[in-house]
Amino acid sequence: MSIFDPLGLLCPVTIKGKILMQRIWRSGIGWDDVLLERDYAKWVIKIELHVFGDASEHAYAAVAYWRAVRPDGTVHLALVAGKSRVAPNKVMSIPRLELQAALLACRLATNIQKEHGIATERRVLWCDSKTVLRWIRSDPRAYKPFVAHRLAELDERSDRNEWRWVNSADNPADDATRADCDLERWLNGPTFLLRNEDAWPIDNDVVDERVADDEVLLVDPPGAYVRRVLYFIRRLKQQQPFGADDVIDAETRLLRASQRRAFSDEMRAAAVGAATPRGSSLRALDVMLTDDWLRVGGRLRRSPTLSFDEKHPIILDGRDHAVRLLVEHYHRRAGHANHEAVVNIIRERFWITRLRPTVKKVANACRLCRVRRAQPVTPKMADLPGGRRAFRQRPFTHTGWTTSGHGR
Repeated sequence: MSIFDPLGLLCPVTIKGKILMQRIWRSGIGWDDVLLERDYAKWVIKIELHVFGDASEHAYAAVAYWRAVRPDGTVHLALVAGKSRVAPNKVMSIPRLELQAALLACRLATNIQKEHGIATERRVLWCDSKTVLRWIRSDPRAYKPFVAHRLAELDERSDRNEWRWVNSADNPADDATRADCDLERWLNGPTFLLRNEDAWPIDNDVVDERVADDEVLLVDPPGAYVRRVLYFIRRLKQQQPFGADDVIDAETRLLRASQRRAFSDEMRAAAVGAATPRGSSLRALDVMLTDDWLRVGGRLRRSPTLSFDEKHPIILDGRDHAVRLLVEHYHRRAGHANHEAVVNIIRERFWITRLRPTVKKVANACRLCRVRRAQPVTPKMADLPGGRRAFRQRPFTHTGWTTSGHGR
């Protein structure tokens, strides 16, 4: 079988294969013999597929390139295909448009691999949005339907390890989203792909990027708090042991964020000495703001035997997930005691709204408490004998009595 090239346009390519084939025949290697390493390396070319996605407020686009690495180490880039879409008329945030661009790039990569018969060494998907990369590396179920559905498709079509970050200045897909585009970069590809992988863009902070709270499900309030705690833990000095001070600091940050989220209006009013807003659940309390903590005032300020936390407990919202975790901690610390015992221990430091219902919910969800409260199941008894319920029958119809022996 020969290559159809009547005009000889492919001679610079086909002659290399013919020369290599002639050298192999001269070496005396048979059909079933293994090629020498030097001959094998001259023929094998590593092919990689690199797809870029980007978006602006007007459009989003994706572009794909073949990256061929020759045996001598030289790299060649070739434009494969590109796609672009106009942004919808409905106003959409830039992170969501970037997510649309990432999905377009993933679909383009899938179609190219499906339609082309070229065996690729690997596939790399590039995105310049750290928020989108953080979404891709998270659980899709933690976000609103718009983001969750597209993340689910990305998870199905691609692997999370295929995604990499690229600077916006080096992203060729950006040229298809703006009027003043760089056509040369669009046709030839980014210059950093011509270098070794060690020189490619990398950003280690992508995994620490905190996602905007407006994309997190409203039924999942702990998402923001957990990310803040993880963000703090990752930045602890690795050479120092993780001690009690670190735990206290993390708890303080978590509870401060919870309080600001639940009682932001009350804290602003207390900061300027104004009355608690109407409709607030703290309207009946004498609240005060001390050291950026919203606390209960009360009439115990001069009590000499009580600590400051006992006189002025910190106010928290019992409906918050972080506060529920705190109640679970005190529930276990109290040895799974009754509700009032747990309430009294918590009141030594915190004033939690809807505390008793929260303690009750925690106890009902506690596996150990459910086992302790469980009642043994009464086994089902067998049916009574027929003679036990017989009526209008003579005595000793179903029983007998001996008149000899021990019956005397």
